[in-house]
Amino acid sequence: MELGASDLKRMWPNLLLLIFCAVAAIATVIVVRHLTDRAETDAAKARLDQAEARTRLARTRDEEQELRDKIARYREFEARGLIGDEHRLDWLERIRSIKLARKLIDVQYELQPQQPIDPSLLANKAGDIEFMSSSMQLHLLLLHEEDLLNFLADLGAGVDAFVRVRQCKVERIPADARMAQLRADCVLDWITLRRKKDGAP
Repeated sequence: MELGASDLKRMWPNLLLLIFCAVAAIATVIVVRHLTDRAETDAAKARLDQAEARTRLARTRDEEQELRDKIARYREFEARGLIGDEHRLDWLERIRSIKLARKLIDVQYELQPQQPIDPSLLANKAGDIEFMSSSMQLHLLLLHEEDLLNFLADLGAGVDAFVRVRQCKVERIPADARMAQLRADCVLDWITLRRKKDGAP
C-alpha cells in the first residue's frame, strides 16, 4: 500500500506529536538522571559531613576528658605539696629520720642547685607548669642490700617531691668497726613542679 501526499498530510500532526513525545521522554530521562546524580552527591556529602561531625565530637570529648584528667592530676599534685617552692629542709630532715629509724650506719649527701628539666625529655606538654629537679649525690654505708631498698622506699613515700633514682652503685667493702659491709653511691633527682614565670617559653 502506497501512501499518497494527502495521507502524509493527514498524518503530519500525529508525527509531530510523536516526535514531541519522544523529545519530552528523552528530556525527562535526562532531567531525572541529573536529579538522581545530584541527590546521590548530596547524600554522599551529607554522610561525609555527618562522619566529620562525629569525629569532631569524639575529639572534643577526648580533649574534655584529657583536660579533666590534667585538672585532677594538678589538684592531686597540689594536695601533695608538689607544686611550688622546694622544701629542702624537710627533705634533709626526712633523710635524718629514716637513718635513725632504720639504724643505718652512715648516710652522707650533697644536694645540687635546682634546675629546670629539659622539656624535650617530657612525654607531654606541661602547659604553664615547669618541671624542676634537684640532683643529690647519696653515699651510704650499709649492713646489707635491704637497708638500701628500705631507705629508698621510705624516702619516696614521705616527701613532697617525686624522688627518682637515676643510678645506684653498690660494692662490697671490708667490714669495719661499725660492721658496714656495703657502700652504696646513688644519684637521685628530687622533682617538683612550679608555675612558669611570665615570659618563660
